[in-house]
Amino acid sequence: MNKPQLPQLNEIFLFLMILFIGLVLRLIHLNGPLSFDEVCSWSFARRTPFIQMWNVALSDPTPPLYYAVLHFTMRFLGDTPALMRIPSVVFGMLILPLVYWCMRQGSFRKMDGLYAVLLVSVSSMLVYYSQELRAYIMLAFLGVLSVGLLLRCLRNPTLANNLFYAVAIFIMSYTHHYGLFLLAAQILCIILYRRWQTLLVSLLTSALIALPLFLRILQGKFNYSDAIDRVTNWGAVIALINMLNVGTIDLITITEQQPGPHVAYQNFSMNLAISIVGLVIFLIIFLIGLTKLKGYAPEQRQFMVILGICIVVPVTLALLAGSPLSPRPQWLLRGLIYIWPLYYMLAVVNCSKSRFKGFFIAIIVLINCLSLYPYYTMFSRCKEATALEQLNSRTTNI
Repeated sequence: MNKPQLPQLNEIFLFLMILFIGLVLRLIHLNGPLSFDEVCSWSFARRTPFIQMWNVALSDPTPPLYYAVLHFTMRFLGDTPALMRIPSVVFGMLILPLVYWCMRQGSFRKMDGLYAVLLVSVSSMLVYYSQELRAYIMLAFLGVLSVGLLLRCLRNPTLANNLFYAVAIFIMSYTHHYGLFLLAAQILCIILYRRWQTLLVSLLTSALIALPLFLRILQGKFNYSDAIDRVTNWGAVIALINMLNVGTIDLITITEQQPGPHVAYQNFSMNLAISIVGLVIFLIIFLIGLTKLKGYAPEQRQFMVILGICIVVPVTLALLAGSPLSPRPQWLLRGLIYIWPLYYMLAVVNCSKSRFKGFFIAIIVLINCLSLYPYYTMFSRCKEATALEQLNSRTTNI
């Protein structure tokens, strides 16, 4: 039997090291106090029996699938914050091998796949949502999975591949309604590459998704959030671009109040400098990709197109949904969380043929480390946690 070659062993070791780094980052401060939205998740998931929990959760703007996962987590593990957040950690970790798999599906080298996994593992945005008791990181996992399965269908539209893809997008629709924006982008990709059997499967699945949703709208049971900050404005656009480039670093004086983590250094100049560096680096990376486009293989160019469509279309639809063009504006930044892994993959793809690729990857990693520092040292999901703990200790001692 032939022994594994040294380069292959090195790649396996690097992959495991990246997974370890990602896990450690997602476990730090995992037992922090619950935020208001997390308390809502706990409130829905704790109901029994299960069918009652599911029916009650249908009244929430977020579909009940994540609440079902949390329901059984609480039943078997308990309801301390750290234990309840384990499903989010698991989904956040499962994204890492999925990203590597997608990169290989796109015909990129193993090292490029490892670079993409590294960026996703240290992403402050994905770390944040991997520690949140909400459905968003599960949505990100299913979003990346559906893109990888879509690519398989475009390359090899067998019945099995189409069925796996249909199941993935159906489950995604019951995780968060913003998954429908990604589904719209994927249908556009299918039409662009003329895979009519896959199109039929996706349209039939979309009908199964849309019918109960349409009935709920007719019955007046489709609920919106009443958050006053969910409206598209220039602050929303800047917040999206900034968080794609630098993660959780927030320019709140520019972006105003937008849904998402608000983490920043006390010195605004520091936040602004990090944001500018991130913007410049990603602009350079994408310009390099455009100049070297002819050097990519057809499968690689297809992968780039799919990633681009699956980023641009959901963003456009989300921004329109938060504008006066929508009956009730509902802009939700964290509902687009699945584009972050796609964005990092696209960045690696675009600089994959540059001799400065290692430099660009290192800068992006550094930016996310700078974002994670204030997140770990200054951020609390519940700002009132200290006061509540003191109040609790005093009232229980009386």
